[in-house]
Amino acid sequence: MKKLTLPLFVLAILLTSNISFSQSWLPKPVSSPYSESITGTWVSAPYEFMGNTTTEEITCSSILNGQFLEIDIVRSDNSGFTYNGKEIIKLTEDGTMNGIYFDIFGKEKNSTYTVTKDGEKLNIKSSSLIGNGTREIIIDGQNMIQNVTFVMPDDSGTAMEEQKISVSFTKK
Repeated sequence: MKKLTLPLFVLAILLTSNISFSQSWLPKPVSSPYSESITGTWVSAPYEFMGNTTTEEITCSSILNGQFLEIDIVRSDNSGFTYNGKEIIKLTEDGTMNGIYFDIFGKEKNSTYTVTKDGEKLNIKSSSLIGNGTREIIIDGQNMIQNVTFVMPDDSGTAMEEQKISVSFTKK
């Protein structure tokens, strides 16, 4: 019984003292204007993409103790095709972020974001997730606009003509 008393006493001290190891080693969630503004579910107005009328729903969630942002994309068109993608972004407080994007075609792309503020608007510029191009995201409260410029390859791998799309979203 004496052998059991000392370990129980030490355990009791650790559990009740301020020097216990109860998750104090976890970093604080990242304070990022990007993640705070974009977190939630966004629904697009219908837009034309590759000859079809398309709508999109983007859900952005803070994950893993606020260190990352998870973005789920569901894009459906009038032909019945549904596209899914997922991106995980490493947040920083200085306005630059890096992520990796995956989609249903088995593609994996790295992405880089730079965030600036213009009054109450948040401007986000990134490398494109589709083909070669850029993405500009403007968030103004409950409204978001994504201006995307990209070049996709055709079936033979030859680059097609540059495409430009502007998509308006409203936060649910």
